[in-house]
Amino acid sequence: MKSTVIYACAMLFLLSIHTMFAADNGGIAIRDGQTIVFVGDSITVAAAGPTGYGTLLLSALKSNGIVLKSYCAGGSGANSTDLLTNKYLFPSALARKPDWITISCGVNDAKRDGNACPIDQYRKNITAIVEQAQAANIQILILTTTAWECLKNDDYHRRQIEGRNQLLQPYNEFLRTLAVERKCYLAEVNTAFQSIQKSEIKQDGVLTLKDGCHPNVAGHKVIAHTILKSLGASDQQLQQAEALWTASIAESAAKP
Repeated sequence: MKSTVIYACAMLFLLSIHTMFAADNGGIAIRDGQTIVFVGDSITVAAAGPTGYGTLLLSALKSNGIVLKSYCAGGSGANSTDLLTNKYLFPSALARKPDWITISCGVNDAKRDGNACPIDQYRKNITAIVEQAQAANIQILILTTTAWECLKNDDYHRRQIEGRNQLLQPYNEFLRTLAVERKCYLAEVNTAFQSIQKSEIKQDGVLTLKDGCHPNVAGHKVIAHTILKSLGASDQQLQQAEALWTASIAESAAKP
């Protein structure tokens, strides 16, 4: 009897070690049946569309046997103060008691005008959101911002876009630091966007619509890919997701 108990304990220990290393080597962190809320600005609003990053992410997870309940708590033009205080945004997400939230916010904050929010206040706002979510035992996935895209190949527009992207830098650096300090998942959207955008300049945008800010279909696919990777998807799972998205996007485009 004693040897049986020891054997059972040993097997449980080995199983726990196997599970731990499986998560470190490509196991997707999010689980079937959980609830996720996408929190953010107008880019997050678009995430719920047929080819938005939220929809693409959910379809990729479903193909891996992970079916989630999901909600969108996004607001057009929202900055971090709006996210924290507007009852339809983060407070609404918190009230749903989800297992996960994603936070996508900063493009509106990092402006010289409009709905700008200084970096010091931005830090306080996002930190408060993270603290409240973690106090409610919610897992957090932080997205660094998208990147502004230069749509016209001339010096004036290049300088203008470079200036806007420079304004984003301290906001994204803070998000990276916060993710480490608070042990949040981090999706490096900004790095992915900038890397791809450097490869080509054209009028319609590589990853954005004609405003150079809001992602087009390709941009949403990059965001979904980056999130899925941050959740621990393997290279094979990412490749399968890309094939799935290509087919679903083509199907969506073919609809009248």
